[in-house]
Parts: sequence; structure tokens; C-alpha cells
Amino acid sequence: MFFRIALIVCFQYFPVLSINEIDKVCGFAEDSCPDLTSLKISTNTVTGFESCIEKAPWTVIIENHRIPRSYPSETIPLNSIGSLVTSKHVVTVAHPFAITFGNGPAQPNQIIVFYGRSTLKTNVERLKTEVEKIIVHPRWNWEKSYTSNIVEGVDLAILEIKVAAYGFPAISPICLPTPDDITKYKEGTPTEFFGFGSVEDESGILVTPDIIQQRPMIVINNRFCERAYDLKNTSVQFVCIQGRRADNIGRLAGSCTGDSGGGAYVQRTDSKRFFLRGVSSFGATDCGQGSRSPDVMVNIYSYVDWIRQTVGMSLAELQEENEKAPNLFENDGTYSEVPYSIRYPNTNKSLEKQFLLDNQQQVVINNNTFVARIGKFTNSELTGFGIEVNAEEGYQIFAGTWTRGQLSNGMKLFINTMTVQYIDSNESMEINVDMSDKNNLSMKCKATPSVKASCYLEEGGDLDGEYQFNDLGVYSGQLDVKSDIIRHGFGKLTNIEREETYLGYWTNNKKDTFGVEQKEFEHTYVGQYYNGYKQWAGAHISSSKTHRTVLVSKLVLGQVNGPGLFIYPDGFIFLGNFRLGRKNGPGLYIDKYFNVVNI
Repeated sequence: MFFRIALIVCFQYFPVLSINEIDKVCGFAEDSCPDLTSLKISTNTVTGFESCIEKAPWTVIIENHRIPRSYPSETIPLNSIGSLVTSKHVVTVAHPFAITFGNGPAQPNQIIVFYGRSTLKTNVERLKTEVEKIIVHPRWNWEKSYTSNIVEGVDLAILEIKVAAYGFPAISPICLPTPDDITKYKEGTPTEFFGFGSVEDESGILVTPDIIQQRPMIVINNRFCERAYDLKNTSVQFVCIQGRRADNIGRLAGSCTGDSGGGAYVQRTDSKRFFLRGVSSFGATDCGQGSRSPDVMVNIYSYVDWIRQTVGMSLAELQEENEKAPNLFENDGTYSEVPYSIRYPNTNKSLEKQFLLDNQQQVVINNNTFVARIGKFTNSELTGFGIEVNAEEGYQIFAGTWTRGQLSNGMKLFINTMTVQYIDSNESMEINVDMSDKNNLSMKCKATPSVKASCYLEEGGDLDGEYQFNDLGVYSGQLDVKSDIIRHGFGKLTNIEREETYLGYWTNNKKDTFGVEQKEFEHTYVGQYYNGYKQWAGAHISSSKTHRTVLVSKLVLGQVNGPGLFIYPDGFIFLGNFRLGRKNGPGLYIDKYFNVVNI
């Protein structure tokens, strides 16, 4: 029996939805690719045609670290493909993780998953995550031979990824088949297959394509696969799928080397949403050159209950963990994340693009100077409250009141150095905060004589005393002692039990003007205050050992309300409107190169 196994052997917090909630939002995809006039799209009736991730936003690339690499450094090393069925789970085949190389099966720390990618080229910032668990179907028998398992066992696996693939551009889960799907979509059903498997170049040599390939296919009777590969009684285990169209000598499109784990997707005729019909397991050795033989795929109809049960148990655990974590940026359901992504950065073009979010807010992006602005514009200049991010020399963010295109009152935040400068329209105060050492916040400040603000926090500055304020904590700084002891001026209040610190200006015992507030050394707010509330321009920063997220926004009475800018751990930026701390209304994403990747 000779067949080809479609594997290349090469020498922050997001909401976690339940499996029932995912059924309501899965399977949505674009009908066409973005208009990329700079990219020449060629078609090939043998292997299908070049496509984009927008048409299959659940498709992921899987890299196995222990398989020797033979790719050039400028490409993502492809070993197999998978399909997101939740924000944390990928359905794929088991056999890529069973190749032992004498060292036993693959371990989670040897696997990397890339998502939201239309290309293997790495000149665009990659979205990737490590793997937490590899869950192989119980009917994969590790004591049997590799080939026997593929044919006789169940070649199916689920990867639980560490970083949830949610809220990023061009990413959403595929639906799992329902009982109605199983009854309705049988033999003769058209499917679409997406992957990066080998294709035939102009000279007839098999090469790995840079761009994701789309192959129109169709479900056929299993007897064709049984004849082609000398198999018996495959109706439960496998589904037989073949290219829908042939060239002038009868060659058909199909999966190929590198497509292992890729999905065959069926579009429901009523809702136009897609579900996962099969997962590529093996096929003919002359793939890519237009084999006349069909592809053998794992029959998801037979194993959907196992997938749902496995994923559902895992999601329940993840939801329990998620509820314990702060979720400041949760989508409240009014923001629609429609996946549009650009595959190549146009960094050679000087483009200033304008996007009207609503009747008031506008976003202007220039991906040549790496500058983006959100707010109200008058004669092409920011007016009133607005935010600007400049990434040419690391992220520099300017937020507050703008007058004729210049920041007149607010703050400047420098992400690389974790320092902040307060901008005072009256020029009565100068405040600089250093947050680079989260265990030791520091501030340098001075003020005009009309303001009681000879900042004690600078070495040699004034200090009125140190006092215990009931259960609020220990205060060190300036006081107004004319009537009782009142925090007034610059000072620091520390509550060791609650691991909370505020460093900044006070007016009559209330936080005022500008300061920095830290909780548990991981969550920091720096920005403006008024009458005890976070008010006007401010930044919420969440940090861990490996990730940092930043939300800069307008605040009203302590709540994030109005235009905002959110920087994800991978460098992607969201610009849009917020209400009560959540995304609200229209917004867009930009990548590291300030290309719009999601509207």
C-alpha cells in the first residue's frame, strides 16, 4: 500500500467562551480577499488558487520544533495545519506529534501555533502562541506502528494553546457539525480546503507556496478511497474528498505535503456559516502535480462528540480561571470584529489613511511615519480630546487636550522606558514619573509658588511628615495642618496589606491633577485625576513576566469612556471607542507596520 502522509518532515486576558456560546459566533468568513493591487494573484487549476486567511480565519500553522528545519529563515517553518474550534483549541491530526525521532512523542513545549496568517513570509509581525496541552484521541495506539495507527486508529488531536486567539485580526473559530448538518450534508457536498501544502511550479518541481492555497473539493463515496489505498470499511473513520474540477488531462486539486491536519469546510446553505467536515490525514504521492486519487480525511461526523466533550471540559476549567482574572477590556457584544487583514506591509508607501468611526471620532494612520491618531479633527489637526501613538522609536503615546494639532494638556507616555510626563496647560506644574522599576515608583516634580507643590519625592525636597491614615495606609508627603491633618500637595500613600500605592498630587485628601496608582505590582494606572476620580487622560498598564498590555483612553469619573488605544502583547494596536471600560461601537486594528488589519 503506497500513500503520502501530508506532513512535512523537514531536516494578557481575553474572554473564554463556552462551547454553546461559540456555536453562536463560529463559522463566519469573508467571501473575497482584501483588494491588494500590489499582490499578483495567480490561479492554478491543478492545485487550486492563492487565497487569504479572511476566507478561512480559523486556519492555523503548526510548527514542531523537534522536526529539523529545512526552510529559509525568512519563512515560518511549516509542519502541519489545524483549525481553531474555540479561542483556545485547535483540531488537527495526531500523526505529526507521533514521529518519535527516537525520543518519544512530541511534548507541548516543542509546538508553536501561528494564527491569522495568509503568508509564510515573516516580514509581517507574526501572531503565535505556545501549546499548553496535546490531547490525542484515545483510539490512537502508541504501541502500534505509525502507519498502522493512521489507517486503523483515529488520527485526531486537539491542541490547547496558551494565548487565546480572540480579539486579534482575521481570527475566528470554525463551527463543529450539528446533528442537522450530519443529516443534511452527505455525499456530493462541496467543501473548501485551505493550506500551505506543496504545489507544482512552472518547471514541474514541487515547492511550498508563500501564500495560503484554496482548493475547491467535494465529498465522494468512500469506496473510491478504499480502492485507491486498499482500505476496508472506512465509512466511520474517514471521509473521502476529491477536487471539484480537473484540468485538460484529468488532474484534480487536492491536499499535499504540509497540509496534514488542514480542514475541509462545508458552508451551510441557510446561514452561510462554515463547519468542519474533515481533517486531512493522507493522500496520493503525486499530490501537488494533480493527482487523480482522492484525499483521505478524518470523519469529523464520527468524532464531534469526543471533540465537544474534550473541549467543553477544558473550557469549563479555563472559564473558572478567567473569572478570577481582571477583564477590563472585555467586549460587551456591541463591537463587531470583522476580519480584514493585509498580508504584506506597504512600508515603502507614504500613505495617510482616514477612517470615520462615527459622526465625531476619526482615525488617521500614516504607515510611513508610523503615526496613528484618534479623536476629532479640524482642518486635518486634532482638536479637543485625542490620542496619538508614534512607533518609529518605540511606542510613544500622547493623550489629552489638543489645540491646533499640539498637545496642550494631558500626558506623554514612553512605553520603552516606562516613563511619563505630565503636560500642564497653565504651566504651573512639571511632573515626571519613572515606572521602569515596578517595585520602586519615583517622581520628579516642581511647581510655581502659587501651588503648594515643592515635591518632596525628589531627593532633597520638602517633607511635612509621615502619618497613618486609619486603614488607608501610610502617607508620606505634604500636608495641610491648618485644620486637622489633610493630605495636600505631593505625597505617597501605601497600603502594604492590599499591595496598593498612590504617588502623586493631593487636594484636600483627594487624588488630584496627576499621579500613578499601582496594585499588586502588576496593574498600574498613570494619568490625570480630579476630585478623587481618574479623569480625562490616563493609561492602564497590565504587566507580567512575559507580557504587557496598555490601554490609553479618555476617562470620566473613573470609567474608560470615549476614544481609546489598546496595545496587545504582540504589538497589535486597537483604536476605537470605549464605554464603561469595554470596546463599544466601531474601531480598527493596526499591525506593527501601521497597516490596517481589522476594521
